[in-house]
Amino acid sequence: MSDDDEQERTTFSTLAVVIPTMHRVDHVLELVRQVRTTSPIPATFTIVDNGPEASEAGWEALDGHVVIRERYLGSEQGFVLGLRSAPSADWYLLLDHDANIDERCLPTLFAAVTDDSSVYSANVRGDSSSPCMRQWVPRPAALLVRDPTAPAVPIDLAPWSGLLLPQNAAEVVKLQDSGYFFGWDDYLACFRLRCAGFQIEAVPAAVIGNERASGDDWLAPWRAYYLTRNRVLFLLETRWVSWPAVLLVEGRNFRRAVAACRLKRAAAIARGMFDGLMNRRGPRMMPS
Repeated sequence: MSDDDEQERTTFSTLAVVIPTMHRVDHVLELVRQVRTTSPIPATFTIVDNGPEASEAGWEALDGHVVIRERYLGSEQGFVLGLRSAPSADWYLLLDHDANIDERCLPTLFAAVTDDSSVYSANVRGDSSSPCMRQWVPRPAALLVRDPTAPAVPIDLAPWSGLLLPQNAAEVVKLQDSGYFFGWDDYLACFRLRCAGFQIEAVPAAVIGNERASGDDWLAPWRAYYLTRNRVLFLLETRWVSWPAVLLVEGRNFRRAVAACRLKRAAAIARGMFDGLMNRRGPRMMPS
């Protein structure tokens, strides 16, 4: 790409940012400020407020497009609905509401863009002590990228947050019907993007922080159930690894929960394995 082509792309491209939340207005407004002050191209914002307290209150300060839902959708379905409702743009950026962006992230992410046949993922860094960061399939953008100076590195899967989609890739994700509710829909979306011919490129130097804290909430039975069930459902659809590996890992998680006397968590893991193997998606569950 010539310097003139790069200047034209930077000058005339548009960006639509999609952020799902559970009515964390202050966090989202700060994230919007970060994007507005650092994005190299003009940005619009679609906020999907899908928490139990979802209302119009608090969003008056945001001159963007806000989608309000009265039921808990989970972030993955929030992203899908946000993409469907967002104004047309050349690029779409998906961000968790607890993301944190420094001044170099978005310029670095866009500098890696070469064409519209790839999806670009920022390097998502979170609290490494959190159990969610030690799951069986690691967050690829954070853990599988070896060279932090590389402009872009091919990977198989990436988390939603920090995902930069060209318009044609966004059209693929808009079609996704989230029956999983919690977790792994982002990996499923990446898998379907790969099947549609898109490459997934991680940009190690573009870093997005994740303020998600560790704690007992990550060990809650409802999370254990969905993470276990959805891993199995994901593997059912994609056949990513062998069944012995699935049973080995989930069995190990079950034994660890029993050993720690977290019997409700162990029961949730067992139920998640059974429902996954039986291809049961069931109703969405509100977090307690």
